[in-house]
Amino acid sequence: MTQGHVGPEAFDEFVRIGKPGGFIVSTVRETVWEKNGYKNKVQSLEGAGKVKLLSSGFEDYRRGQGARAVMVVLEIQ
Repeated sequence: MTQGHVGPEAFDEFVRIGKPGGFIVSTVRETVWEKNGYKNKVQSLEGAGKVKLLSSGFEDYRRGQGARAVMVVLEIQ
């Protein structure tokens, strides 16, 4: 998902194939996090009680290049 080459709908599939108590860990580049709907998708899944958001902080993605990404950690409910 990093640069948006996999859309936010992939989170739905991760939830579908995962087991309750399992984790989804992904990086999404800062430049596409909101613009491409990843943030809304995570909020929607959390609002529906399908996942618990454990982390969504911005981190350096490629040091020296100034690229940042959201490190998303979700627990499947």
